[in-house]
Amino acid sequence: MNEMTQRIPVRIVSIQGQTIYGVEEDGHITRVFLTPKQEDDPLYLRILHRIQQSQLWLAMNPRHQLMDNGWL
Repeated sequence: MNEMTQRIPVRIVSIQGQTIYGVEEDGHITRVFLTPKQEDDPLYLRILHRIQQSQLWLAMNPRHQLMDNGWL
């Protein structure tokens, strides 16, 4: 599986500026980085806060970016 298709499950625990802190399935705390476009989008940030409150699992790639096609 190449790096672009590899998915790492992560649940958001905190959003601070352009960095999202998440926990992986094994309990490892990781950082997920927002792109400048995502950071400037108030609707996207509002949705991320709701996802955090719901404790849903998202997919992150090995470059620590959220994937738009990998909801878990």
